[in-house]
Amino acid sequence: MNEKWKAIQEDYEKARFYLYPQKGKGYWARNDQKGHYYMWKAYHFACEEEQKEDLVYARILSLMARESRIRESDYDCYHRYIKPAKEAYDRSVESDKKPSDREIERCNNYYNDLKYRLEQHKVPYEDILKCISGSEKLDDFEFHDSKPVWFEHTEEHARLKLRNYDTEVTFLFEELYDVSINTDPMTDWVYDIECYPLYGCDDRFCFDIGFYTIVCSKISVESVVTTNENVE
Repeated sequence: MNEKWKAIQEDYEKARFYLYPQKGKGYWARNDQKGHYYMWKAYHFACEEEQKEDLVYARILSLMARESRIRESDYDCYHRYIKPAKEAYDRSVESDKKPSDREIERCNNYYNDLKYRLEQHKVPYEDILKCISGSEKLDDFEFHDSKPVWFEHTEEHARLKLRNYDTEVTFLFEELYDVSINTDPMTDWVYDIECYPLYGCDDRFCFDIGFYTIVCSKISVESVVTTNENVE
């Protein structure tokens, strides 16, 4: 390993120190500002180097993928970070600098998960509806250009109401595992819907309309109501 890669590895280790707890270190507090500074510094210089140190490069890319998952799209995380990370890990396995089985497994799981999720963009609309109990009640309801008008959740379940023109549909989500809200529901319109079983877990479903992402065990159409109001 040359001096440049030694410096890059030191920045990676500093990033890990500030972003993740260290074993046997007692009290620990995450520091995003310092952690991301060293992470992006390591990533920048690693990308600049034509000759890669595969194991160090793979670890930096994996860290970037983990830290960017919420901030960047699945497409960008897959192509920018986790796909080249897997390729670098694969090369390092063939060398004398082998990664641990745990980090290879973690990278492969994330790689397979993201690849699977990206493939759901190509799933026919009819297959999306198969994940939603009572979807036959939707008739001609269009998710595209609908608008969230109401949402609530507890630890066990959630309800989301969408309106498109004069039709309001309320969805019930049971046995929640995760809820993510990434925007102001009063100002955004639905562009598209994805709904699919989680990778390797057929009893959990992901319902995603871009800024509401809900993971649960059951999704159903609770009610369909026709009103006299149109979406403004």
